[in-house]
Amino acid sequence: MKRSTRCTVKLRLFCDGLPRDIWKQCKDELRCLKCTKRYSDWRSLRKHMNFFCQMEPLYPCPYCSHRARIPTLLKYHIVRFGLDAQQSEDSFGEQSDKPNFVCPKCNKGYAWKASLQRHLSTVCGTSLMFYCNLCGYKTSRKDVLFRHIRHVHPN
Repeated sequence: MKRSTRCTVKLRLFCDGLPRDIWKQCKDELRCLKCTKRYSDWRSLRKHMNFFCQMEPLYPCPYCSHRARIPTLLKYHIVRFGLDAQQSEDSFGEQSDKPNFVCPKCNKGYAWKASLQRHLSTVCGTSLMFYCNLCGYKTSRKDVLFRHIRHVHPN
């Protein structure tokens, strides 16, 4: 009896093709080989090098022309804009591409009520009270400022 074997082809990622000594140096310095951007941890660096840096988005949205670089971001896009077929069907059975919760001040849409509430309380209509001492970047949210500092000024 002949046994069939299934051949699976694994997508080869950029970092998987690097020589071991170069990848070790890259991990030690936490710096992208393509664009020299620095990261605080090697997992973020690897994700950046494999999926984001100088890469065209591979995953098309089934509902609009948007394309995402990784499946998780495509999922977030679909949820954020309420494009999921089960969520966006209105009472007449037609597709609606409008988000469920829209800001009355700036018309920005959100898939979740909590996201709209956070937007209203911390972003829309509030002053930019947190600023970066290094470059002058301003934001109304402290967590966004810390993320800015971590990614733009890592040293």
